[in-house]
Amino acid sequence: MPTVELKLPKRHPAQQQIVQQHKRFNVIACGRRFGKTELGLDISTDEPRGLLDGMPVGWFAPNAKVFDEAWRHAVSALRPITKRVDSQKNRIELLTGGTFDFWTLHNTDDPARGYKYAKVIIDEAAIVPSERLRVQWTEAIRPTLTDLEGEAWFLSTPKGHGYFEELYQRGVEGGEWRSWRFPTTANPFINPDEVEAARLELPPHVFRQEYLAEFVHESGAVFKPPTYYDPGDLPTNGYQDASGCDFAYTSKQGDWTAFLRGRVKDGVIYLTNLYHERVESTVWAQFLRLEPSPFAYIGGQESGIAGFLRKDYGVNLRTERAVSDKLARAMPAVTAWNRGEIRLPAGAEMNTPIESELLAFTGDPRVDEHDDIVDALAALHHALMKHRADPATVRRSIGLR
Repeated sequence: MPTVELKLPKRHPAQQQIVQQHKRFNVIACGRRFGKTELGLDISTDEPRGLLDGMPVGWFAPNAKVFDEAWRHAVSALRPITKRVDSQKNRIELLTGGTFDFWTLHNTDDPARGYKYAKVIIDEAAIVPSERLRVQWTEAIRPTLTDLEGEAWFLSTPKGHGYFEELYQRGVEGGEWRSWRFPTTANPFINPDEVEAARLELPPHVFRQEYLAEFVHESGAVFKPPTYYDPGDLPTNGYQDASGCDFAYTSKQGDWTAFLRGRVKDGVIYLTNLYHERVESTVWAQFLRLEPSPFAYIGGQESGIAGFLRKDYGVNLRTERAVSDKLARAMPAVTAWNRGEIRLPAGAEMNTPIESELLAFTGDPRVDEHDDIVDALAALHHALMKHRADPATVRRSIGLR
């Protein structure tokens, strides 16, 4: 009989500890990049009464964003033993007889009603609104475990008060429940220096929650309400202009391109124009030609963008590699905004999309639907405060548009 090799990531010590100590109902509170998805996939596949034993497993995600990441990961990892992938029903059927169903918990109270599972994984459970998670668990997901006397795994970074914390406390108390809490640094593949850099840059309550996996009950918006300036007070001499950019490379992805223009004088940044559109790169590149001193943080897959813009559109885009966490990159701009050192023009139409996105921003990629303007603001602040122009090159006039 032919054999097939299935490659799953090797567990790090904290993951191995969880697997060895687990009970029927398990709650793992862990920092970002601990390896939640990898652990959940490993438990679903390789542990007794999992997919390799021909059993049905259900995976539950809080929203489409988290769902897509887990689904792609599972489809790729299980490809050598996959019989059929049904993208309509979100089901992977395996040669072993096992079935892997994926569900979202968004806008429903009865996911997987009528199904039966040997294991269920509730991924990023803390994101689900508390009362909805309570109803979904007790009335829909828990009953799927009855026929096969299955087990449940709640995996999440904490998010303040809520039902996930209540479940975590059940595991602390014992019985059929077991809980663990691990910081990001429990993953030996994460550079501790990066975590320390995040500690120095992030608000303490954000770091404690996102990296130390603490149930932090201090809350507050990242961005405070804005400071405005009278358009008549916009500096007209001795200032520097720049544009911060965040690019979407195709409108079909549903993402937005944002250029945020501003000028700085005496340490205060005056925002003057916003370009915010969901269009193809051939369209936004034409508008980028109008922007002064454009700057962007660039990820690995975007490494060729500067050359493309220079060659095809004559745009001299300055870039730096995006090496830190998105929230960490934004924090210098957040600090300046909250001090009133970044200001909006009173009464301008562009204020509505800027305020809507910034005031809703949490810094949690699991929650934030869009952060294009946040990224553009972070790039603009860096361009104006870190890349000061020589006085001889300071621009004298670009007005509101």
